[in-house]
Amino acid sequence: MAAREQNSGVEASIQVKPSYGLTDDAIARMLQDSFAHAQDDMAARALAEAQVEADQIVDLTQNALAADGDCCRPRSARRSTPCWPAWRSARRHGCRRAAGRRSRR
Repeated sequence: MAAREQNSGVEASIQVKPSYGLTDDAIARMLQDSFAHAQDDMAARALAEAQVEADQIVDLTQNALAADGDCCRPRSARRSTPCWPAWRSARRHGCRRAAGRRSRR
């Protein structure tokens, strides 16, 4: 930070740095780690966003079936409706294989 006294024109500067917390080496290491793991972080974020979108599609489909389910063929409505609770439970608990099996029925 720098300052200049307007009347006299005298300038002074100071570097503001906390005396607690992380060292410069620790900050540099954290930055290097963030660059090294950027691809993994982006993949994890994309997966999380896809899971949120899938949950939204499930909710929208359930609402549509509840509102207009009488327009569906009875057999297809019977086949798809019981899968939702099992699929959602598997998704909540991180069981991707069970969620995939249930959603294909």
